[in-house]
Amino acid sequence: ALLDTLYTQTSLRDEAHHMSESLGYVLGHVQLRQIMIRPEPCYTMPFLNSNQNCLHSYSSERNDTSHNGKSLLVFKNRDSIISPGVWGQAAWYDSSGYVLQLNNTRKEAAEQLEMLEMQKWINIHTCAVFVELTLFNAASNLFSSVTLLLEVTPTGQVFTSSHIMSTYLFRYISVWDNCILGCELLYIVLTLWMLYDQLHQMMKMGHTYFSHFWNYIELLMAVMSLLYTGFYIYRRSEE
Repeated sequence: ALLDTLYTQTSLRDEAHHMSESLGYVLGHVQLRQIMIRPEPCYTMPFLNSNQNCLHSYSSERNDTSHNGKSLLVFKNRDSIISPGVWGQAAWYDSSGYVLQLNNTRKEAAEQLEMLEMQKWINIHTCAVFVELTLFNAASNLFSSVTLLLEVTPTGQVFTSSHIMSTYLFRYISVWDNCILGCELLYIVLTLWMLYDQLHQMMKMGHTYFSHFWNYIELLMAVMSLLYTGFYIYRRSEE
């Protein structure tokens, strides 16, 4: 089902390929990421003298970083993967894990998945499997970061969820977008004028400026507006 959705028969090597039914373009590689937990001794009463290992709930301290013969999967720590963590239904997961990037052709991707199945890459130590990709839809001018998550708890419960974050490639396109841009620029100008006016009054009135209650309100509004403008510009620059 994953291959049927992500790949078409006309996918080309090293190029962005269409999703089925022309829903958009897949940019780059589709990445599989697996998080495993290492077995730990069971907590039992001293007189039982049990040597069995148990699987506990996931935490970053229990992350299994051993290779375990998985030739296709490469373990990467959280520092080498530029990605935020994900809140699942069972736990919070960082960006580390065993990573495999699927090839851009359906045939080669299917061969990779068959090899993983032969290696039994999903086993009792698996606690989370991620499918991570980036989509671009030209019709809506949206970039979307998509994360599909499968969680397996130590008790055998299975949870599935999806996490999608979208942003515009170009912010201002239509006439209405340009009107919004004009309003945003006007807001910035008014904010700077308000801050200048309050600073001018402060220098003119001296200590008596702080004896009026409404001066505090106006100064607070000017500072909050300036902070909002700064955070807004920072957020847009990061997109």
